[in-house]
Amino acid sequence: MQPLYQAIRRQQVLRLHYRKFGAPEADERIVHPFVLKEYNHRWFLLARDQDFASVSTFALDRIVSFEPDSRTYRAEGLNPTDFFSEVIGATVPAVAAEEIRLLFRSGRGEYVLTKKLHHSQLEISRTGEELEISLRLRINRELETVLLGFGEDVEVLAPSSLRERIKQRLQRAAGLYFS
Repeated sequence: MQPLYQAIRRQQVLRLHYRKFGAPEADERIVHPFVLKEYNHRWFLLARDQDFASVSTFALDRIVSFEPDSRTYRAEGLNPTDFFSEVIGATVPAVAAEEIRLLFRSGRGEYVLTKKLHHSQLEISRTGEELEISLRLRINRELETVLLGFGEDVEVLAPSSLRERIKQRLQRAAGLYFS
């Protein structure tokens, strides 16, 4: 990790060999690295991909190798705090943030009140064993994984697209136990 950190400090262009899960071999990517980020016990490199002119997130455990290029780049003023402000996790999809409404049951609301899911979390209502909250987030896989981790104790109220996605994933999971 230290060589990546040094490349960021020196604003040095990197030639990455990156292998996505399931890919037979690594792809070569030319990137301008900005920041290292840890999420869920995994480290990521946030970098501008030269071929796509977009900011991408690369899991360090999937970087097969990298070499510094002789070129440097000018940092573009990307603020990592702002960049990740509308997501849970390390993946920032190119979609707008949406209001997400969740209903927690069985006392799980107390957990969510004392350990917020995200800084945008607002309490909508609390009655007995139920807590309704809202979040303003870009929907990504990490958010879905967090919600699935609450199992039967959470219901996605909105948006309908996220509700349907969670429903489909739960049906596939239940199918593993009933086939």
